[in-house]
Amino acid sequence: SGPIVGSVIATGSMRTGMGLAVHPGTNTVVAQYTFGPHSSTGWHSHPGKTLVVVQSGTFTVYHDNCHAMTYGPGESFVELPSSIHVGRNETGSDVQLGVVYFDVPIGGAFRIDQPQPAGCDVA
Repeated sequence: SGPIVGSVIATGSMRTGMGLAVHPGTNTVVAQYTFGPHSSTGWHSHPGKTLVVVQSGTFTVYHDNCHAMTYGPGESFVELPSSIHVGRNETGSDVQLGVVYFDVPIGGAFRIDQPQPAGCDVA
């Protein structure tokens, strides 16, 4: 919800894991996002690990237990494929993120919509 602009910067496969547990027949996708004030990703998960770097602004991530973690400029975090979460810009300014999605099925989605967890009123 709210204004969000995203663009895929590049997509490619790795020949070797290079220290990462990636699987043959998958892509690595790199994207940049701008989250407008008071915007939300909606509840979702990813098919593989996801590395997120906050380029500017303050970004808050809620997991299915409704626990929030807030990240600022220069901070990064990893989302595991088992993680159901929602990312939110809870401020009045834009947030810019750089995101790397690992183990994305070739021709498949790097985001999987999930229902809002019971007992967590965050959308």
